[in-house]
Amino acid sequence: MRNPRHAVLVWADAISINQSDHNERSAQVEIMGEIYSKGMFMQNMTSVSASNHVIASFVWIWLGESGEDSDSAMEFVNSVGTREIENQDFRLEPSTWSAVRSLLNRPWWTRLWVVQETLLARRAVVNCGWKVAPFEFFVRLKEIQSQCVESVEPRLEPIQSGLITSFGVVLLDWNRLREELGRDRITIFQLVTVTSDFQCKERIDRIFTLRAMCCSQEQQVIEIDYSLCLRCVNVNVAKSIFKRLEVFGPLRTLQTHQQRKDTELGL
Repeated sequence: MRNPRHAVLVWADAISINQSDHNERSAQVEIMGEIYSKGMFMQNMTSVSASNHVIASFVWIWLGESGEDSDSAMEFVNSVGTREIENQDFRLEPSTWSAVRSLLNRPWWTRLWVVQETLLARRAVVNCGWKVAPFEFFVRLKEIQSQCVESVEPRLEPIQSGLITSFGVVLLDWNRLREELGRDRITIFQLVTVTSDFQCKERIDRIFTLRAMCCSQEQQVIEIDYSLCLRCVNVNVAKSIFKRLEVFGPLRTLQTHQQRKDTELGL
């Protein structure tokens, strides 16, 4: 992270936001989508724009210190950008694949907030110990692994033991999610479904962390306000999902029917 020529400004959401101040948290989470997606320098690193908003040119992902042969895993990840499984020279030692699986089972990959950080980022870099790899190589890694699942070739057998992790599901669907995001079509229902196994400290963040990735229509419905109760937030989101799935009509019909019954009964 250090630059020998100039100072580097680091923005780390966990410590740069006063987590005990509801107003500050609400305001900062509201603009986090713009921080990650629109500008100049992040998990975490940023520079400051002329308007005094912190804006990310890239996301710097820290998986932790090296260990469990993580150096070997990172070296393999760095090689997948130029590898094709159809090439007979493509081989993988079981120990290397075991190291890759250990790398992808580190705690960082289970956090719900990191989906926003990486999906919205213009550029993301993964750092483990002294090894660095572009995030898109992890997407490519999952694509290669999924192609190998049905193969009967012995040289591909080690990689057939899957990457069954929370983020593994997202990586497999990564390109489609990015495309939907670019078209302003991704829905809260899609995001809740694909991130159901991720972890977050507060239940209300299961909605708030996904808001920035939703289409603009649904973003207007989801208000980032940590003073709201969880039930209020969930009700608003449920209404948005019903409208999006066009099943609000039958519910309205049932509601109207119940109102007529109440009138007839004098209630």
